Amino acid sequence: MGSSDVDMVMTDVDTGLTSKKRIKFEVELYGDIVCPWSYLGKKSLDSAIESYSTKHPDDVFDIIWKPFLLWPAAEVSAYDKRAPMVKMVGPARAPGVFARLFSLAAEYGIHFNWDGLVGNSADSHKLVMLAYEIDQKLRNEQEEQFPGQRFQQRNQHSAPPTPDSGLSEAEAPSQTRSILNQTQHAFLEALFYTTLTQGFDPSDRSFLISLALSMDPPLATYPSELVAYLEGEESTRKLGLGLDRSSSHIKTLAAEPRVEHHPVEQQKQQHQNQNSSKKAEERVRNRINMKDDKESANNVNPTPKDSSSKGSPPPPPPPPPQRVINAVPSVIVQGRYRVGGMQKPEVYLRVFEKVREGYLASSS
Repeated sequence: MGSSDVDMVMTDVDTGLTSKKRIKFEVELYGDIVCPWSYLGKKSLDSAIESYSTKHPDDVFDIIWKPFLLWPAAEVSAYDKRAPMVKMVGPARAPGVFARLFSLAAEYGIHFNWDGLVGNSADSHKLVMLAYEIDQKLRNEQEEQFPGQRFQQRNQHSAPPTPDSGLSEAEAPSQTRSILNQTQHAFLEALFYTTLTQGFDPSDRSFLISLALSMDPPLATYPSELVAYLEGEESTRKLGLGLDRSSSHIKTLAAEPRVEHHPVEQQKQQHQNQNSSKKAEERVRNRINMKDDKESANNVNPTPKDSSSKGSPPPPPPPPPQRVINAVPSVIVQGRYRVGGMQKPEVYLRVFEKVREGYLASSS
């Protein structure tokens, strides 16, 4: 991370009665749609934001989803959902890992469903990017119309209870008023929910388009608009930029071609394939961070504190550092604090309070 002080982004908000200072938290959330740990990490982060916002309702969170492809070489609908996890951790460890996932999921009201297929999640990530672009467009329009209310974009989007999304009225994701990017937030929740608990395939383009159109408001007016976006060079370029930052260009779990061999050559090839497969599985295993806060107490990693005198304004932020995320879920707050692995809400709350303390100290 960089060596600058916490980059607090604040603005005067004219409420008509008084002028308040709000802290804007910049949160980068790295994950993959196919990863159950990423869903749990998001739910934990959501819970922490809900708790923090109860105490500090004026502060806001600008959450940006950062794509990470665990299996970038996978085809569409390439695997049974359970198979990649079993292959990654091994048959012996798999029952314990699944049991742990179910236990953690229950804490957030989630029941994982391993039925159905899974494959390359690139299209899923692209649609999350589109949802974020919609949020940015809406925010820019509101700022142009109401210059004094920069952080008032709190539209209450949610996934509607439609057969396409598989969401009932009670299961539609609740929204946090403090989260700025509500379109992205709602679509990401609907995407995780439908694919990891309802058996839908995150690599199935027809399902993804149906889900995107079922949102309120929809991500597009016509299916053809979404197809054009998914196949367009611009969305592919943006996804590639995000993947370069998250080190997701590594090819793992690629389909192995079938080749006929003579007996001696076949034994040699089998040995080579086993070694190659083990290396690929190890790469994927290293890319999913399954640690909780008890196992990784040092996962909140700040950069060195700024030495400027107390009370003086913080220095201008330096150019953002190049980050390489090697495992998911991972969260970076204010470009400074990195939280790795599946963490409980209390871990995020400590980071938020530390950021707030830094702001109060610098402004006193």
